[in-house]
Amino acid sequence: RLVSDWSSDVCSSDLGGHFTWSEATKGGSRIPENATISRNIVRMAKRMEEVRSRLGNRSISVTSWYRPPAVNRAIGGASRSTHIQGYAVDFNASGLSPRSVQRMLDPWWSGGLGYGHTFTHLDDRGYRTRWNYS
Repeated sequence: RLVSDWSSDVCSSDLGGHFTWSEATKGGSRIPENATISRNIVRMAKRMEEVRSRLGNRSISVTSWYRPPAVNRAIGGASRSTHIQGYAVDFNASGLSPRSVQRMLDPWWSGGLGYGHTFTHLDDRGYRTRWNYS
């Protein structure tokens, strides 16, 4: 289902693994603007399953995934943030610091990978880049 028939049952359903639409859309408050963004969210959920496996199947807590442009502006996000297109996730992995997560994923992840004091950022932008927010 996509934007045109979004409902609470979609929001609570899984994305084919350990991640839900609710996590991707902040409890259904951030509805994808089009089908491309919805597909990006689904694709990123599959990649996050790979991330989870790489991290020893640890529990992952999503802090931010899809952000509509207005939300992204309001929180001071980058104007071309990958969150706007649904293929970026900020998260925490149980028992690991954000820096540890970055070190574990760095050799393998081919997209954007950064960390701050309280989260790891991962995106599937199509080219490798690394940074930290500290």
